[in-house]
Parts: sequence; C-alpha cells; structure tokens
Amino acid sequence: MAFEGERQKLTREEIQKLLATHGGPIGLDLTGVSLVGEDLSYLDLRGAILTQADLTNANLWRSLLNWARLDGALLDRVNLSGAEIKSALLTGASLRKADLRGTRLNETNLSGADLSEAILIGADFRNCNLSQARLVGVHSRGADLRFADISGADLSFSNLQLADLSAARMQSVDLQEANLSIAKLIETDCTGAKMVKADLRGADLENAIMQGANLREANLTGADLSKTDLSMAIF
Repeated sequence: MAFEGERQKLTREEIQKLLATHGGPIGLDLTGVSLVGEDLSYLDLRGAILTQADLTNANLWRSLLNWARLDGALLDRVNLSGAEIKSALLTGASLRKADLRGTRLNETNLSGADLSEAILIGADFRNCNLSQARLVGVHSRGADLRFADISGADLSFSNLQLADLSAARMQSVDLQEANLSIAKLIETDCTGAKMVKADLRGADLENAIMQGANLREANLTGADLSKTDLSMAIF
C-alpha cells in the first residue's frame, strides 16, 4: 500500500535529536518519513517504527535495525552492507538494487518484498521468511539461506553460486536460468520448483525433495543427487 499524505523530511541530525528525546530507538515512531539520500551509517535504530518510510538511496552502512518495523518501506538502492536487521519486519518492502553485502537478516520477515537486482553476496538470511518475495537477478554468491522460507518466490536469473540453501523451504519457487553451481541444497524442499535452464553444476542435492520440479535443460553435471527425490520431475 502506497503512503498517503505528505512525507516529513528528516536529516541525520534531526533523527539523532529524536533518539535522544525519546530515550533510545525502541518504539520511536518514524512512520512515513522521508530519509531519501541521508547518511544514516552506524545509527542505532533497533526497534524503531519505519513503516512506509522512504529511505531511497540512503546510506545505512553498519547500522542496527534489529526488531525494526520497515513494512512497506522504500529502500531502493540503499546501502545496507554490514548492517544488522535481525528479527525485523520488512513485508512488502522495496529493496530493488539495494546493497546487502554481508548483511545479517536472521529471522527477518521479508514476505512479499521486492529485492530485484539486489546485491546479497555473503548475506545471512538464516530462518528468514522470503515467501512470495521477488528476487529476480539478485547477486547472492555465498549467501546463507539455511532454513529460510523461500516458497513461491521468484529467483529467476539470479546468481546463487556457492550459496547454502540447506533445509530451506523452496516449494514452487521460480529458479529459471538461475546459477546454483556449487550451491548446497541438502534436504531442501524444492517441490514443484521451476528450474528450467538452471545451472546446477556441482550442486549438493543430497536428500533434497524435487518432486514435480521442472528441470528441462537444467545442467546437473557433477551434481550430488544422493537420495534426491526426483519423482514426477520433468527433464
């Protein structure tokens, strides 16, 4: 849902004053504010409410956003590299072309978020909810997605080389032409996944569930298919 009404433009200095007045970030209500292009690096915003806020092009390098509410927020092209966003709420947020290199997002809810073309190299998404999220063309080399819920997400044309997706829930995920070479999908549930022309060379699919997965023209050269359930898979 788009923000309705006029946004209040705030600067880093004004945010710092609000933090001091409020006695800290927890519960600080910044709903719908504009922080476009602001340098917010290293700021402690743990538990702050940034619902539908506009942080487009902001610098949040190494900031702390654990437990924060960023549902519906605009975070396109934001720099979140090295930041901590654990157990936060980012449902429906837009993070197109955002930089999340090395960002820690453990147990964060990103359901329905748009991370298209984002840089997620080395990011930690363990136990995250990425269901129905849009991750088209993301650069996720070496990302940790163990135990994440990625069901129904669109990861087409993404780079997941060396990523760890072990025990992730990936039912009905779109991985068309994705690069999953040398990735780990141990005990991953890929039931009904669309993996047409996916690159799975050298991937570890031990005990993975691939029931009904579409693997037409997928490259499985050197992949470990030990005890992989390929029943009703399409080749």
